[in-house]
Amino acid sequence: AGISASANLPAELPLDLSAELHTKVLRLLAVLCGDPTIMQDRDSRIVFLMELAVRFDWHQLPMSGFQPAIQWIEDVGNPATVLNPDSSLTFILKILYAAAEFQPKSAESGHSHEDAPAKRLAYIEYTCRQLERCTLQPSLGIQYYAPVMTTLCGHLETAAMRAADSKAALVYITPVFQLINACTTQRDVCDEILKTLLRLISSYDEVHGSSFPSPRPNMSMLYVRCACQTIHSPRHMVLITETCITGHFQNSSQVAALADDQTAAGWVSVLESLSVPNNMEKKFIDTCVGEGGVLCLYADLLQRLPLCTSLLQELSFANSVLSWSSLIQIKAGDEAKMVLLWSKLLELLCRQIGYGTPPKSVTPIIKSILPVIFRASEDKASDGILGAIGLGKKSLLSVEFRLFGRALAAFVACQVLPEENLRVQPNSLGHARVVVPIPNSNAPPALPKHPAAQLAQRYVSSLESLRTKSEYNLLGMPLSNAIAYAIDPQCCLMDVHKLISTLTSSLFPNESYLKILYLAPQA
Repeated sequence: AGISASANLPAELPLDLSAELHTKVLRLLAVLCGDPTIMQDRDSRIVFLMELAVRFDWHQLPMSGFQPAIQWIEDVGNPATVLNPDSSLTFILKILYAAAEFQPKSAESGHSHEDAPAKRLAYIEYTCRQLERCTLQPSLGIQYYAPVMTTLCGHLETAAMRAADSKAALVYITPVFQLINACTTQRDVCDEILKTLLRLISSYDEVHGSSFPSPRPNMSMLYVRCACQTIHSPRHMVLITETCITGHFQNSSQVAALADDQTAAGWVSVLESLSVPNNMEKKFIDTCVGEGGVLCLYADLLQRLPLCTSLLQELSFANSVLSWSSLIQIKAGDEAKMVLLWSKLLELLCRQIGYGTPPKSVTPIIKSILPVIFRASEDKASDGILGAIGLGKKSLLSVEFRLFGRALAAFVACQVLPEENLRVQPNSLGHARVVVPIPNSNAPPALPKHPAAQLAQRYVSSLESLRTKSEYNLLGMPLSNAIAYAIDPQCCLMDVHKLISTLTSSLFPNESYLKILYLAPQA
């Protein structure tokens, strides 16, 4: 009767009386739902009223009436209620969701209670507190958490999209990340919750958002910002931020915006959002290397390199990138991300030379990165006993990435000269593929024989051999261009960015995070 009366309130009823009536009706519904003997009778009038209450317009219910109902359910109910869709409290949870105005019934007419944001936050916090209490009950199977987390993330995104601004939206994400912090000791449950969250973030823009409600364009960056402010575990922070940055560049609206962003190709919002606390910086970087968080590492470079005040500091970063590249276990599907690190490393080394650093200070780094790049781009693993005899495992990395790696290794190797020198001017002498006459001899000219040239010839031969492999048939044009560029004596090390730009745009046109390499102007 209370619900029916509320539904037919006269327009002139004072707001305070209307709010009081809504508060009492909600409290009554909470008490009724908490009585299993009443709710077990599915044919009773009470159940019908509950269904009616779910569809009721609660926009006149204030926070002062909503909070006591939430608190009462939390005090008397079993926390496992949130995991059990058959619980007698399921109806009150649906009613509370409606009362929190996630999907206000009066939206079309413009009516929404000023306390609606607070009610939504209270509902999300309640759910997270109950899930945290559930993690302390080992008897509850972890398979129940994924559906609840899926629904919860949908709720917080709905609330965030209705928020006035980004700062207001962050408060809805915080309880979920606090839940992850709280259940780290329950590893299985924590991993299940985190896995579900990462899956949802990854699927935001899949098939144009059909698999999950597409968030507003900056939702992924809200997750990044909140993770940096809230998450305690470096591993969890890396997994969340890396997934969010990847999702940011997969978002169709973001990809469309890249055409208008010729300076940073979508990275500006990433750099604004990623703010790792100073006391976690080293652990964060180390974890990025261990977990393959390449986009996080690249974003960190973009943030910190402008702060360098000397070439020596930049050279230190170059050595760091070399170390990361040697340690990262490249994952199939994420291999194109390594292009960012290799490109940045070579850019830093070219800057060193451009500003007068002796090539001998740069060459050791180049000679160290070449085998790293080449090994990553082999068709079969060459390490171990089986690799040494040509029986290594077939590479799971894409043919586009393998072509890129071999082309880059071949080109750079051709610029290395004896005695730790480099070819830094067009048409410089000493190109590894240019025949030279043998002094005081009638023998025909021959290719250089010094070790650096022999390594370059090996890399170029490996690149040229791809012409005979069927899996590279569809990459004929990029392959031909790469070979021509590698053996062109008119090119030198300072032209490496042209090769990277050309190959990246042709081999990885769908990887939006790489557009910074050919859309943004070179320094």
